[in-house]
Amino acid sequence: MDEINYKPLKYEDVINVPNIEKKKIYLRSRIWFYKTFVNDKAVLSFSDFENGILIGNGTFRASIGGYVKFSIRIYIKDNNYKYVIDGLVHYDDVVIYQGTTSDESMGLLTTSKVAPFSNTRMALDNNNILKSLKFLVDEQIKILTDSLKNTILNDTEADF
Repeated sequence: MDEINYKPLKYEDVINVPNIEKKKIYLRSRIWFYKTFVNDKAVLSFSDFENGILIGNGTFRASIGGYVKFSIRIYIKDNNYKYVIDGLVHYDDVVIYQGTTSDESMGLLTTSKVAPFSNTRMALDNNNILKSLKFLVDEQIKILTDSLKNTILNDTEADF
């Protein structure tokens, strides 16, 4: 298996939001962090209004077990913003069974279709587990990016 050809999963897009100035996009993006994540101060690790940059880290539960951590960056200009979500890492819930600790994380999620380990805890095909995890990640990223866009387009609560 030639791992060099596999790239880390990355989601990015430039979204046009006509007639919304940088200041409002920035403020609404901060509101989105606040509404989306339990503790926005822990999640939002860097914010710079002047340069239009927000950087944070998030986590969501994985239905196959464990959770996925990720990094999110939002770059803001008048009338558009760009999001980049990467650094997606799967961590399994550590299980202690008969005195043995089992950590069967998928690790950094890449474009590979081959699971990075031999799963001894589950009697399922590892590659199908990885496929299910990537499907879940795609769905969660879509939910996050759609909610960000909706907040930027529609959240006028701070505009008075």
